[in-house]
Amino acid sequence: MAKATSSKKAGSSASSGSATKSPLEQVQALQAALLSSSDLNPLSDLLTISKKLAKVGDDSTSKERKEAAAALHRASLVLVRAMKSLSGEDRIPFDKDVDQDGYILSYGAKAGNKVATTASAQAKEAQAKVEDWIRMRWNETIELLCGLLGHSVEGLRLEALQMLVELQTSASSSLTRITNAASAAKAQTKPASGSKKDAPEPVQSPAALWSASPWRALSLALIAGPPSLANLGHGDAGTRYQVVRVEAGVSEDVRTKFVQSGLQEYDDVRFATLREISHALRKPSASIIGNQLLRAHTLTLLIQLTAIPLSSDDLNNFLVDELSIPPPGAAGKKKKKTKGAGSSANGKNLSVVDDGDSEAEEEQEDDMAGWFSDSDDEGGARAGATAGEQRRAADKKSFGGLGSAARSAAASKRKQKTFHQAMHSINAQRSAFSTAWLDLLLPRRKTADSATAAGVLPNSIIGGMLSLAATHEVLVRLHAQILPHLTKPTMLHDFLVSCLDSRGATALLALNAIFTLVTKYNLDYPHFYTRLYSMLDASVLHMKYRARFLHMLETFLSSTHLSSALVASFVKRLSRLSLRAPPAAIASVVPFVYNLLKKHPRCLSMVHKEWDGDRLNIGPAGVSDPFDPLGTDPLNTQALESSLWELASFGAAAVAKGNSGGPAMGADEESVLPGEAHYLGSVTSLARILAEPFTRERYSLDDFLDITYGTLFETETRKTLNRPKDGVGKKRIPALAYSLPGGFGAGGSTDVTAHNRVDVFPSTSGRLRAKASLAEAEKQEQEEVERERAERKRKLGQDDDEEDDEEREAREAIEELKRAERAKKRKVDQTGTHDVCAMLFSFA
Repeated sequence: MAKATSSKKAGSSASSGSATKSPLEQVQALQAALLSSSDLNPLSDLLTISKKLAKVGDDSTSKERKEAAAALHRASLVLVRAMKSLSGEDRIPFDKDVDQDGYILSYGAKAGNKVATTASAQAKEAQAKVEDWIRMRWNETIELLCGLLGHSVEGLRLEALQMLVELQTSASSSLTRITNAASAAKAQTKPASGSKKDAPEPVQSPAALWSASPWRALSLALIAGPPSLANLGHGDAGTRYQVVRVEAGVSEDVRTKFVQSGLQEYDDVRFATLREISHALRKPSASIIGNQLLRAHTLTLLIQLTAIPLSSDDLNNFLVDELSIPPPGAAGKKKKKTKGAGSSANGKNLSVVDDGDSEAEEEQEDDMAGWFSDSDDEGGARAGATAGEQRRAADKKSFGGLGSAARSAAASKRKQKTFHQAMHSINAQRSAFSTAWLDLLLPRRKTADSATAAGVLPNSIIGGMLSLAATHEVLVRLHAQILPHLTKPTMLHDFLVSCLDSRGATALLALNAIFTLVTKYNLDYPHFYTRLYSMLDASVLHMKYRARFLHMLETFLSSTHLSSALVASFVKRLSRLSLRAPPAAIASVVPFVYNLLKKHPRCLSMVHKEWDGDRLNIGPAGVSDPFDPLGTDPLNTQALESSLWELASFGAAAVAKGNSGGPAMGADEESVLPGEAHYLGSVTSLARILAEPFTRERYSLDDFLDITYGTLFETETRKTLNRPKDGVGKKRIPALAYSLPGGFGAGGSTDVTAHNRVDVFPSTSGRLRAKASLAEAEKQEQEEVERERAERKRKLGQDDDEEDDEEREAREAIEELKRAERAKKRKVDQTGTHDVCAMLFSFA
């Protein structure tokens, strides 16, 4: 303590001149003090300066912020190197309990309860105080680095993340050495008597451990928000103030860096992070229980996790070197179940009936119920042993009348894996992934006591509600990225059913996961098709996810074992909805219906249905449709007794009557009756496939799901417009360029080849040009009439007065026809009725 006193005096004398030093110089002076002696008191001054520098915000000048950031970075490096040196000497008590925020708790209270009388006791008490002081500095350093994850300077954020990872490796290695040394010392102790009760425990092989500090603090900073830099504590974990967190969370660059460089790469990092997420969502600390963005931040982190191990061979990369060595018995050896053989306490064989359950399933269940139990302290071998003894005593009392065989079976089931063993088990890895996702998607509610302490309403959801966009993001990835890696996917049944009840896009996206559970995981959901039928409302063909829905619907209805009445109901409902659907949706519905009719031939009667000599596929014509559009049961809608007159109204009816294709380009307009065609020729042409023989096996629905208004417009313009070429490089000019303001041949263009092109939106110059063109056309017409008269007089050799009445009437009729033809041609040239834009926007 003399060193500490002298150091404090030196520090006080040095602090008198600190006002004239820059922050970086102050940090360098403290770094030199740490290097020049074994005294650790400069750590307190360094932490004080670091906290002060961390509070420099936007209200300071740019120069001050740069100097503060540089000094803070140097101070953080010095602190991390000092802590790594202390952990390398095993001077930080990592084997003690860790609180819910990830900071090491105090353990020196017992030494202070009694007055030390002997020199050895006084030495132990002094040593305990020194270690407690080091513990507090460790906690301060961890809180500072976690707070820097939310700093405004990107470089400091990423450096703080890297420093925390480095401290985790040092802490885990130190914890492994401390625990193994304690186990070896305990194993070497001799029993006081020869009784069996006092016999020493068998020597265990060295175990590798993962330190809960600083990883729990880092995990909470990523999912619950970093500690506020303006409210950093003094390291007295367990009795200090509540941690104040920035609920907005860390920046996206920090989260992305952690996922790419840690969560996706290292097996122990992934396993430990998933476990900490489960712990935070099940038993949130006082600093996060009122956080309404906890689940949202957790989802943002978990949704990026795609590197999930599929076999034990995939567990091959570890952050902590000690954990890379497989534990004894983890080399892939599994006990095989011997059918008809067993053992009891008295050594006699017992018959065992094999019920067909696999050992892997039992191990998965044990991992879910055991490793992620409520007692989850990593370094707490001492506390875990006490809790284990209490559980064993309670279980022994519960199984007292079942015999030794039952007690032995219960004890073997209760056996839990250590972190080292569980991390090398593929079943435990899957269980960690499953538990994290289940705790996220099936949240718990706050009790009355915890809600009162957090200042929120009781029975509210822990972590807040997920937004609609976040729920959609989960549902889009659920069937491919999440469900295959869950140990019990059917546990998400309630979550998916609640999504189906929400209707709209949420229900649509939940269909794929529900269908996956039904077909692959034997989920009993008898009302699946009833719920699917209820989703076919007026909005389904106008949604953003329309293509996804139709693709899934085709998969759901592809089985030939489905009832024809059920399939007919879906076909009829889609046909009815297509009457109010956009053309792009109709273009997808028609081939979809064709494929269903081809797959289920009994439904083909809906195409050619006759009722008292009236063909319903041409139109109802006063005959009532037997289909019940308001029915909710797809098996009782009488759809098979109806017809697809809705799709026939798009143009198939005209084909059925012998016409050549409805109002499509080039068709005979007089052969198409009103109400027998769609206003877009492409839809009419597509609807004709239902009136022709069903010779094609099926249509690829993917070719029609990407149709939009843009593709339809491009298709129509390609059919009706001839794209001109410029005379220089023979380049193709866009088809509509000449009919837009300022385009080719428009807006006052002097190009004489564009005399018959008009502006869609005429300008003053365009009107003058059109007027001049009209006068020119009339003059040419008059000259042509005069030439015809002169030619007729030359042939006849006589005047008009000598022409009889019949010849004059015939001549005038011919001239009238010619004038009408010239006027029609002139109107086309001047108004541009041959142009699709002029047809859509009529500017006569």
